[in-house]
Amino acid sequence: MNLAANTPDINFIPQEVIERRHQIKSHSSNNRVSVTLFVLVIIASGIAFYFNFSLKNKIEALNQNIAANEKKISDLQDFGKHGYKLGIRLQNTKQIISNRSNFSYMMDEFAVRMPETVSIRSVEVTADGLVFNGVTLAGYPIIAQLQDSLMEEKSEGKNLFTDAKLRSSNFNKSSGEIEFTIDVVLSEEIKKSKEQ
Repeated sequence: MNLAANTPDINFIPQEVIERRHQIKSHSSNNRVSVTLFVLVIIASGIAFYFNFSLKNKIEALNQNIAANEKKISDLQDFGKHGYKLGIRLQNTKQIISNRSNFSYMMDEFAVRMPETVSIRSVEVTADGLVFNGVTLAGYPIIAQLQDSLMEEKSEGKNLFTDAKLRSSNFNKSSGEIEFTIDVVLSEEIKKSKEQ
């Protein structure tokens, strides 16, 4: 008869074997936890490596794109400079063409009113009128005569110029000439026709 089978409370396994089994189970569960943690660390490292590698590739692609766009911008800067200069020239040309008939008319009127002893070296167009740079050998009274002549009304009762001011005058001792600058203000009628 089997005595061990009849007495379930009695343990015939030595205590050392039981302790050894507990140690094996403990080592086994520790090994499983360690292997699981190791696998998780490897997976996390792989994900971090992949993320880092893809981020590095994206940064390189963006740097190449930036370099290409900077080259395009530098190529367009020269084009922009030339385009700007051409735009300014076109605007000035349009203004000259639109003002040409008035300017020609004003110059003809100025020539009629200018004394013979006065010669004009340059004419500048300003927002308010014209600036005449001229010379004369006849002295200062002829400059005053030119100013008065510019302020006279025409036969139709209209005047092209509303004011003629002497800006500067200088006697050149070596040539005996008087160099002068006169600012001529245009009448409102002429200014309006210039704006149209």
